[in-house]
Amino acid sequence: MDEGIQREMHHGECLMTPEDTERCLSEETWGVLSVCGDDGYPYGVPMNYVWDEGTVLLHGTSESSHRLDALRRSEKVCFTVVPEHTLDREQWSTVYTSVIVFGKAEIIEAPAERRIAMRAFMQGLSPSKTGEALQICDPETANLVMIRIRPVRITGKKST
Repeated sequence: MDEGIQREMHHGECLMTPEDTERCLSEETWGVLSVCGDDGYPYGVPMNYVWDEGTVLLHGTSESSHRLDALRRSEKVCFTVVPEHTLDREQWSTVYTSVIVFGKAEIIEAPAERRIAMRAFMQGLSPSKTGEALQICDPETANLVMIRIRPVRITGKKST
């Protein structure tokens, strides 16, 4: 494991259980993918996602984009989900829940694997439209990209 992701959480009392962390990932559909962008600058892009069998699935529609160029340079990513955030101005605090997935991303190249990933993605976001989406946007021929993040470390944090 990389040294940077072994750090202990600063407020350990806020650490979520692995079960609550996974539940959060499976219930949410929106997060921010962070990659090492151009010239070493971090690049974060908000994206829909699906938690599928212990991995994060993401979808894109362009073979050439900032995020894909970055992934081709380095597979290391951070994916952040923040399902709850409320500022308590009177208490000078925030009520929040957040999950961070450190992992290694892969661009799914094989058409058959891309179809499986696209089906899981659509099933997670819009189950009633999965068949229609696969007909309109055939993963074996369409210009679409599927990305899978295999977690190396996952942390969940919730305000106390």
